[in-house]
Amino acid sequence: MNLAGKWREDSVVYLAANVLGSALSAYASYMIAYLPFVVLELTWCAVSAIKLTTVFRKS
Repeated sequence: MNLAGKWREDSVVYLAANVLGSALSAYASYMIAYLPFVVLELTWCAVSAIKLTTVFRKS
């Protein structure tokens, strides 16, 4: 959606989708015991969550 120009990188919807998607990916990776991807997705989730809180504080 970002590449299509529909969601901006700092929109709440985009960031919430990133948090949810990366959390689900981390959980799925945990279920198949693929640790490197769990770490990657949890990092992605944390970065997105931090950015999401920053956007909430600005508004």
